Amino acid sequence: MATVQDAEEHAAVLTTTQARQGRRGRHVAWVLGISMFLIVIGFAVLWLGNAGRMAGGSQPKIDSPAAARSFDAPAQPTKP
Repeated sequence: MATVQDAEEHAAVLTTTQARQGRRGRHVAWVLGISMFLIVIGFAVLWLGNAGRMAGGSQPKIDSPAAARSFDAPAQPTKP
């Protein structure tokens, strides 16, 4: 049966810098890739869910050319 003392004797000795370093590898790439994919899907769902509200705008709706001609826009100021 292994004891705590046996584990301490066979433990790897690392410097402070080695102990602080992170690991790189395929698992990090998988986590990054899956996270980015989920973020893109989330933004797409939000965008498509709000597309109807964003398309409306606050512009007045003009249905015919006659209504467009009768639209009274404010006069532009003239330069002195």
